[in-house]
Amino acid sequence: MALTLAALPAQAEDSPAPASMHVALMIDDGPGQFTEGFLAVLKEKGVPATFDLIGTNVEKFPSLAAKIAEAGHQICNHSFSHQSPKNLSDAQLEAEILGGAEVIRKATGKLPVLYWPPYLEADPRQIHLLRIHGMKLCQWQGIASGDDWMEQNGAAEIIENVVTRASDGHLILMHEFRKESLDALPVIIDKLKAKGAIFLTYDELQAYRASLFNGK
Repeated sequence: MALTLAALPAQAEDSPAPASMHVALMIDDGPGQFTEGFLAVLKEKGVPATFDLIGTNVEKFPSLAAKIAEAGHQICNHSFSHQSPKNLSDAQLEAEILGGAEVIRKATGKLPVLYWPPYLEADPRQIHLLRIHGMKLCQWQGIASGDDWMEQNGAAEIIENVVTRASDGHLILMHEFRKESLDALPVIIDKLKAKGAIFLTYDELQAYRASLFNGK
């Protein structure tokens, strides 16, 4: 007698695959000559990002900072002139924080709350100063870097670095000042989406991380 297998319920062909990772693009050191290219790629791919803007660059390109904000991306203050926090006096460090924030406010109409420190230096004075001024320091544990600031790394190396390093909850660190980074970006997005990645802003990723912690 032949065995009859019970029919499995049919799945809709357009049912999305479960997400394998949640990530956030952190795009450093703009705005600059490639900003509009980055914005075009993000728009085409339907992906949000968090742009970490330097005050002196915003002064040079205020309209680009405004375009980032108008596109709905998150903006972090990345200091006024990108100096090493550990080499600054208290007054200089405060001036870097407030100077960057004010320039961004003038360009975008909104004061940034988040501060992404230059060189990711964890100077404890930053937390105190930011708290005084109603701001907060970004957390950068769990970074998948493309090492795209290194001149020896072309687009292929940047892509390989990010795609092999990225996992759930990671910040993906890239920089605006190299054409190679811009060339790598659409491929990185496509490859990570193929692995089930969902792209979030910095704040959204922190909320996701918190939900994982609270769910334990």
